Amino acid sequence: LKNCKLTTDIDNGTVTFVPTYYGVPAGKKLEIVVKGDGVEVAKQTVACVSGAATTIKIENPRLWSTFDPYLYDIELRMVDDAGNQYDYVESYIGLRKFDIRGNRFYLNNKPIYLRWVLDQGFYPDGVWTSPSDEALRHDIEMSMAVGFNGARLHQKVFEERFHYWADKLGYITSAEYCSWGCNWKLPEAQFNFMNEWRDCIERDFSHPSIVMWTPLNETVWVGNEACDIAAFEWGKHVPSYVNFVKQLGEITKALDPTRPWHDTSGYVHVDNCEIVSVHYYMPSPESLRDIMHPDKENPNKLGTQSSKFIKCEYNGQPYFVDEWGGFKYVPKAVNVEGWGYNGINIKSPEEFAKYIEDQAEVMRLDECVAGHCYTQLTDVEQEQNGVYTYEREDKAPAEVLKAIFGKKPDWSEF
Repeated sequence: LKNCKLTTDIDNGTVTFVPTYYGVPAGKKLEIVVKGDGVEVAKQTVACVSGAATTIKIENPRLWSTFDPYLYDIELRMVDDAGNQYDYVESYIGLRKFDIRGNRFYLNNKPIYLRWVLDQGFYPDGVWTSPSDEALRHDIEMSMAVGFNGARLHQKVFEERFHYWADKLGYITSAEYCSWGCNWKLPEAQFNFMNEWRDCIERDFSHPSIVMWTPLNETVWVGNEACDIAAFEWGKHVPSYVNFVKQLGEITKALDPTRPWHDTSGYVHVDNCEIVSVHYYMPSPESLRDIMHPDKENPNKLGTQSSKFIKCEYNGQPYFVDEWGGFKYVPKAVNVEGWGYNGINIKSPEEFAKYIEDQAEVMRLDECVAGHCYTQLTDVEQEQNGVYTYEREDKAPAEVLKAIFGKKPDWSEF
């Protein structure tokens, strides 16, 4: 066995298996066993054919969710007619559905308000390398302890073990890529990006905790001459870039039609994007409300972020404030000077919580907002705007922050 792509259909109570093989000796079969709480709930044996789909019915399926991250165990055996075993793999699957209806996200056919945090996956003793498996799990547990139900995995392809713990703990995420700095005018850069992004999707496809694909970040530089990356003739190269993003979306949806397509977190979206996300670092709740609703004559017309060459219009998709906050608070002296947004220098845990609460409430009470993502989980190398310090120490009592970040609109079931 080389791989097995797992797709769930909760409306019909099925799991579909699509295995691929390094090689198949003649006459071999694949035995598929699904277990719940150690008890066999389904079994099927099929011929070993690379790429052939097998769908198995699960009676009375128990769904995977943020409240109940239930996982079924899976056993895959390559056998011959006499029952001799040639290969054996154990895995798991969570039966869940994540989709978009109008301007809302839905988990298992129920509306869900995304209460996320930006996670850059930095560690003081490894920078972008986690020091241990326990550290990966601990970061998720810290996030959930202050009320978040998921994360933007920012500008990094996270360790697959992180997704394992997210699956186990019921933590939903956006799987992203390290796009910043790519020279988009070069065809070979676009080609390499496309190939590596495909590898990311194929590796992580079967993780139930991943609910959307987001390959790009902050495309503010598209058509903005003030940015170095856009110093070449953007009027000439924008059509190539737009075509690239459209192709990226087509490849993503071909590889995985089950998850929403989110082309870029913040700023310039291309017209096949299913989510409109914005990055709003504002100094006050009033300024946040104003930038989200700039047209006082039409309060349902939402603010978006466009460029000189590409105009991004809101067409009723989920409106996701994918970065906000970023308030600097340093509870104790540190050796390295860092920064936060808007030059705000907070002096106490109470003031820190108040800044967060005031803006979180603006979004929670706004019927147009489908979710938000706070910047960020921990301080990192040069930023001191985390909910926790770089060493994973509290900046404010977890129960105080959980009362803020854990709050949802009345319409949300999760």
